[in-house]
Amino acid sequence: MEKTEVVNRAVLAQIYSRLTLAAVQKLFVYFNDLSPVVFGIQFCKLNDDQADALWELLRETMVMDAKANRPPLAALYITRTGGKKKPGAGFFQAYKTLYGSALTEEEWPTLVKQVWESYSPETGAT
Repeated sequence: MEKTEVVNRAVLAQIYSRLTLAAVQKLFVYFNDLSPVVFGIQFCKLNDDQADALWELLRETMVMDAKANRPPLAALYITRTGGKKKPGAGFFQAYKTLYGSALTEEEWPTLVKQVWESYSPETGAT
Protein backbone atom coordinates (compact mmCIF):
# COMPACT_ATOMS: atom_id res chain seq x y z
CA MET A 1 0.00 0.00 0.00
CA GLU A 2 1.36 3.40 -0.96
CA LYS A 3 1.74 6.16 1.61
CA THR A 4 -0.89 8.33 -0.07
CA GLU A 5 -3.33 5.43 0.04
CA VAL A 6 -2.71 5.06 3.77
CA VAL A 7 -3.44 8.75 4.28
CA ASN A 8 -6.56 8.61 2.09
CA ARG A 9 -7.91 5.63 4.04
CA ALA A 10 -7.21 7.37 7.33
CA VAL A 11 -9.08 10.49 6.22
CA LEU A 12 -11.97 8.35 4.97
CA ALA A 13 -12.08 6.55 8.33
CA GLN A 14 -12.23 9.89 10.16
CA ILE A 15 -15.06 11.12 7.95
CA TYR A 16 -16.98 7.88 8.43
CA SER A 17 -16.45 8.13 12.16
CA ARG A 18 -17.83 11.67 12.27
CA LEU A 19 -20.83 10.68 10.16
CA THR A 20 -21.47 7.75 12.49
CA LEU A 21 -21.30 10.02 15.54
CA ALA A 22 -23.76 12.40 13.87
CA ALA A 23 -26.12 9.46 13.21
CA VAL A 24 -25.95 8.30 16.83
CA GLN A 25 -26.62 11.83 18.05
CA LYS A 26 -29.30 12.46 15.39
CA LEU A 27 -27.46 15.42 13.92
CA PHE A 28 -26.55 16.74 10.50
CA VAL A 29 -23.02 17.35 9.24
CA TYR A 30 -21.81 20.45 7.40
CA PHE A 31 -18.62 21.04 5.41
CA ASN A 32 -17.08 22.98 8.28
CA ASP A 33 -17.48 19.88 10.48
CA LEU A 34 -15.42 17.81 8.04
CA SER A 35 -12.94 20.33 6.64
CA PRO A 36 -10.50 19.98 9.59
CA VAL A 37 -10.31 16.23 8.90
CA VAL A 38 -9.70 16.63 5.18
CA PHE A 39 -7.74 19.86 5.01
CA GLY A 40 -6.29 20.22 8.50
CA ILE A 41 -8.03 23.53 9.22
CA GLN A 42 -11.56 24.79 9.61
CA PHE A 43 -12.88 26.70 6.62
CA CYS A 44 -15.76 29.13 6.58
CA LYS A 45 -16.05 28.65 2.81
CA LEU A 46 -14.86 25.98 0.35
CA ASN A 47 -13.73 26.61 -3.19
CA ASP A 48 -14.94 24.27 -5.94
CA ASP A 49 -11.87 22.00 -5.83
CA GLN A 50 -12.12 21.62 -2.05
CA ALA A 51 -15.85 20.90 -2.24
CA ASP A 52 -15.24 18.31 -4.97
CA ALA A 53 -12.53 16.59 -2.93
CA LEU A 54 -14.79 16.43 0.11
CA TRP A 55 -17.69 15.13 -1.94
CA GLU A 56 -15.52 12.35 -3.43
CA LEU A 57 -14.75 11.13 0.08
CA LEU A 58 -18.42 11.30 1.06
CA ARG A 59 -19.35 9.37 -2.07
CA GLU A 60 -16.87 6.71 -1.01
CA THR A 61 -18.77 6.36 2.29
CA MET A 62 -21.92 5.82 0.23
CA VAL A 63 -20.19 3.04 -1.70
CA MET A 64 -19.24 1.38 1.58
CA ASP A 65 -22.77 1.68 2.94
CA ALA A 66 -24.40 0.41 -0.25
CA LYS A 67 -22.15 -2.64 -0.32
CA ALA A 68 -23.13 -3.39 3.29
CA ASN A 69 -26.86 -2.79 2.60
CA ARG A 70 -26.96 0.12 5.03
CA PRO A 71 -28.66 3.47 4.51
CA PRO A 72 -26.05 6.04 3.51
CA LEU A 73 -24.54 8.06 6.33
CA ALA A 74 -23.75 10.69 3.69
CA ALA A 75 -27.47 11.58 3.78
CA LEU A 76 -26.56 13.53 6.93
CA TYR A 77 -24.13 15.78 5.03
CA ILE A 78 -26.12 18.85 4.06
CA THR A 79 -25.61 22.29 2.66
CA ARG A 80 -27.13 25.54 3.81
CA THR A 81 -26.91 27.09 0.35
CA GLY A 82 -29.87 29.26 -0.46
CA GLY A 83 -31.36 28.73 2.99
CA LYS A 84 -32.07 25.07 2.27
CA LYS A 85 -30.76 22.41 4.59
CA LYS A 86 -30.55 19.51 2.17
CA PRO A 87 -27.87 17.48 0.44
CA GLY A 88 -26.47 18.64 -2.87
CA ALA A 89 -27.50 17.24 -6.24
CA GLY A 90 -24.48 14.91 -6.23
CA PHE A 91 -25.95 12.99 -3.30
CA PHE A 92 -29.18 12.25 -5.15
CA GLN A 93 -27.29 11.17 -8.29
CA ALA A 94 -24.98 8.90 -6.29
CA TYR A 95 -27.93 7.44 -4.39
CA LYS A 96 -29.64 6.46 -7.64
CA THR A 97 -26.45 4.90 -9.01
CA LEU A 98 -25.52 3.01 -5.84
CA TYR A 99 -28.94 2.03 -4.50
CA GLY A 100 -30.75 1.50 -7.81
CA SER A 101 -33.65 3.85 -7.21
CA ALA A 102 -34.19 7.57 -7.41
CA LEU A 103 -34.61 9.54 -4.19
CA THR A 104 -36.44 12.86 -4.22
CA GLU A 105 -35.89 15.81 -1.91
CA GLU A 106 -39.30 15.04 -0.41
CA GLU A 107 -38.24 11.44 0.39
CA TRP A 108 -34.87 12.48 1.81
CA PRO A 109 -36.16 13.27 5.36
CA THR A 110 -37.49 9.71 5.61
CA LEU A 111 -34.05 8.40 4.63
CA VAL A 112 -32.45 10.59 7.30
CA LYS A 113 -34.79 9.08 9.90
CA GLN A 114 -33.78 5.60 8.68
CA VAL A 115 -30.11 6.48 9.12
CA TRP A 116 -30.70 7.85 12.62
CA GLU A 117 -32.80 4.84 13.63
CA SER A 118 -30.28 2.35 12.29
CA TYR A 119 -27.57 3.86 14.51
CA SER A 120 -29.78 4.51 17.51
CA PRO A 121 -28.62 2.88 20.74
CA GLU A 122 -32.30 2.18 21.52
CA THR A 123 -32.92 0.15 18.36
CA GLY A 124 -29.49 -1.42 18.06
CA ALA A 125 -26.76 0.11 15.96
CA THR A 126 -25.71 -1.67 12.78
